This record gives sequence, structure tokens and C-alpha cells, in this order.
Amino acid sequence: MLPMKVAQGVRAGTVSLAFRRWQRQDVKVGSQFVTSAGVVRVVDVRLVDPAAISDEEAVLAGHPNADKLRARLRDDPTQQTWRVELAWVGEDPRIALRERGELTDEDYAAIVVRLDRLDRASSHGPWTTQTLELIREHPRRRAPDLAELVSRWNEPGIGDRQLLSLLRGHRMKKLLRRMLDESEFLSEYGIRSMSKFHEANPYVFRVDGHEQTVKYVPGESDSWMFGGNSNWRGPIWFPMNFLIIESLQRFHHYYGNDFRVEHPTGSGNMHTLEEIATDLTERLNKLFLRNSAGHRPVFGDSAKLQTDPHFRDHLLFYEYFDGDTGRGLGANHQTGWTALAMKFLQPRERDPVKG
Repeated sequence: MLPMKVAQGVRAGTVSLAFRRWQRQDVKVGSQFVTSAGVVRVVDVRLVDPAAISDEEAVLAGHPNADKLRARLRDDPTQQTWRVELAWVGEDPRIALRERGELTDEDYAAIVVRLDRLDRASSHGPWTTQTLELIREHPRRRAPDLAELVSRWNEPGIGDRQLLSLLRGHRMKKLLRRMLDESEFLSEYGIRSMSKFHEANPYVFRVDGHEQTVKYVPGESDSWMFGGNSNWRGPIWFPMNFLIIESLQRFHHYYGNDFRVEHPTGSGNMHTLEEIATDLTERLNKLFLRNSAGHRPVFGDSAKLQTDPHFRDHLLFYEYFDGDTGRGLGANHQTGWTALAMKFLQPRERDPVKG
């Protein structure tokens, strides 16, 4: 929570405040945590208006003035600003524990219970023994240096498969929580290129006295910048959806059926990554298939394309699709990337490992 310089300021008495941006209160009054300068206690937590932060408070938070502090706070409309009062409690208790020559039976039993709890909570399997062995083999080495010794990519998954990715399980779940939210990225017809949240909450970027705004636009662009009527700020694009689906399938090959994610977000329904990939595929297929009213979403409200027997069964490969209605937009002869729809309609081969 606290950078080393700030933690040292709390210990020295020159810093007693911290300002954080959270969606909800992230720490409790009275809680304590270990920093690089010792144990720090949370004395008070309250919501504040960033504009009301004074220069005096900014100095107590380790900043030269209030403007500098506000500039460091993340500009995220979904998060609020919290004022956290801090106090130094004392030295890191682990230092005294380290100096003790022996552990009692009670100490040992308590450590075993905690390590077992950490192993059971991990989505990647037991890890504490490996980490402790690294510490024993490399005494007095910093944690970041030890981390470089752990090649997590060679941990075997299902069928001894390997995973080389920036996303591991816990990070993926955080990403999918937003991507699979129907009020954000998940559309009835695939994954939107921008969160629908920004339809009512445009993102505003301010620099050098200028203000630039970007918002969710589900259909054709409302600006002739960035390539005419092409729009990557809301619509559904096949290249992006294809890569997402293939990635989910590959992650499933590694993690297997025990790795489950809520889909859609907030539904309470847990699914494997393979099942989520299949659902996304079916949502994309719905662009071209007739719905209960006999209409294909890709043709929008065009009566000729929807009902005329000379047109209704001749599908067009549009450049991109409306993020809300599925209507085809842009060039209608995009047989490059939108032809990926044909792959989605083909049956997939069975996984030889799972059978």
C-alpha cells in the first residue's frame, strides 16, 4: 500500500496521511500492515472531494502541494477518493522472529496451518514449499530477485501442457469480470470494442488546457477522424473476437474444467473457459442466423434484405457490427476477417487429452 519513501515518512512522523482512489473502502480503521519501515496502523478512513484537499494535507501525504497530489490520483469516474490517516506502530515483528533460535510446537503448527490455507486458496496449486525452499537455498536475497528464479511458464497444466502468457489465473478472472459484463463489453452478439459504461460516462483526457473526450458509440463513427466511418469505439469486430475466443480455448487446454468463471458477470452461473468461448461463438453466429421473428440481425431494419427472396439468403460480410443491435456496418464485402464466421460454424475437433 505504501511506497518505501512514504512508509519511512510515517515512521519519522513527517507523513500521516495517504490519499487513494477506490470503488469502495479498501482498508478498515484499526487494521495494521507491515511496510518496509515497520508496522503501520490505519487511524481513520473517510471519503473526500479531491478539490477540497488542502496543501497542508498534501504535505502530510508526502507531496509538495495539493495540485501535485491530485495529478497523481487516477482519473477514473468509477472510483472515489479516500483520505487515510496513518500512524507508525513499531518494528516489523518478523525481525524479532528471525532472531529467535527455535520455534515452539505451537509456532510450527500455526505456520503449517497458514501455509496449507495459502496452498488451498491458490488457483495454480501448492506453491509455499517451493518458495520456502528457494529462500533456504538463497539466503538474504530480495523477493524480486527470488521471483526471477521461478519460471512459472514451465508449470505443467492439463496433459503436461505449458502456459506462456502475461495473464495467469487470478489476473484473467479480474479481466473477464469486466469483459463478460453485459453492461460493459459483453453484447448479445459478441464482445464490444469499448465498454458500454462509457456511453453515459465518457472518458475525458485533459492536457495543456485541452480536453479530449471518447465515449461508447455502438454503430458508425460520430467523427470523420480515425479513418472515416470505421469505428473501434464500441462496435463488434471479428478479428478481436476471434483472438479472444481462441485465447479462451487455449487457456482451457491448460487449466481444464476445474477453472471456472462467472458468465455473464453477476448471473451467478459458473462456466469453464471452453464453455465461455462456445457461448461467445454462438453470439457471433447469431449475427447471421434468423431470430425468432425470422430476421437476421446483420441486415438491421432493411425490409428488402430481411424479406425479399432474392436478397434474404445472400449474406454479406460487413466490416463491423453494431454493438447493441448487431446490424452490419462499414464495407459489406469484408471477406477477409469477417469470413472468420465460417470457422465459427464448423464443428471443433475433440481435445485428444480430454477425449
